[in-house]
Amino acid sequence: MRLKVILAVCALLCLAAAPPARAQSISTADLAGTWSVFQLATPSSGPFTGASVRTYRGTLTFDDTGTVTAGTLTDNQQPTPSTFDVTGNLTITPGGVIVNDTLALDDHLGGGGDLDIREARLLVAKHTIVGAATILTSPGLFTFVRLEAAPFLLNADLAGDWTYHEITPSNQVPLGLSQGDATWARGSITFHDDNGCTEADLTLADGTARAQRDSNPQSFG
Repeated sequence: MRLKVILAVCALLCLAAAPPARAQSISTADLAGTWSVFQLATPSSGPFTGASVRTYRGTLTFDDTGTVTAGTLTDNQQPTPSTFDVTGNLTITPGGVIVNDTLALDDHLGGGGDLDIREARLLVAKHTIVGAATILTSPGLFTFVRLEAAPFLLNADLAGDWTYHEITPSNQVPLGLSQGDATWARGSITFHDDNGCTEADLTLADGTARAQRDSNPQSFG
C-alpha cells in the first residue's frame, strides 16, 4: 500500500519541517512557469465568523527574473466575485526563502491593494511554495503549486492512502470545540480508484473525531 503525504490548503507546518537548503541550486529563476495559487485570508478587525474568512484562487505566470507576466486572483465573494490582475515580482534566496515581497492587485474598478508575502519557502522539489501573507490587509496563509505539462490522472496520481493535515481558522464541526474556534485536524484519507470518492479517519485538536471510516467508501465525500 502506497503511503503519500498531501499538503492541505493551510499546511504552513511544512515551513517548520522543511530541511535547510541542500547542495542543489535554488534561485529566483526557479519561479519561471505557471503556478496555481490559493490564499486563505482572515479578517484583521471586527467580528470573526466563518463567513468572514475569505479565499482567493487563480494562476500566476513568472519569467526567470521572478516578474509576473500574466495572472489573476478571484475571491469567493458571492454572488459577485471580484477578479484582480496581478503585477510585480518575487525574489527567492539561495536558501529557498521569499521574505517581504509584494505583488500588486487591481480589479480595474477602483479597488485593489497588495499581496504582501511576509515569509515563504520554496520546497526543495521546486514544485510547491508555502507561506504567510497579507492580502488586501487580511492576514493568512497561501500555497503556490507549479502547473506541470503532464496530465494529472486519478488512478495513477491520486488513488491510494494519504496522510492528512489541516488548519482551519473557524471550526464548523458542531462537536467538541465550540463552533467558530480555530483548530487543526490530522489523520489519514483514502481516495478510491475511478470515481475519487473518499473515506477518512480525522481527529480535531481536542480529540473529537471529525471523520471515521465505516463500510461506506464515500463517508468523507
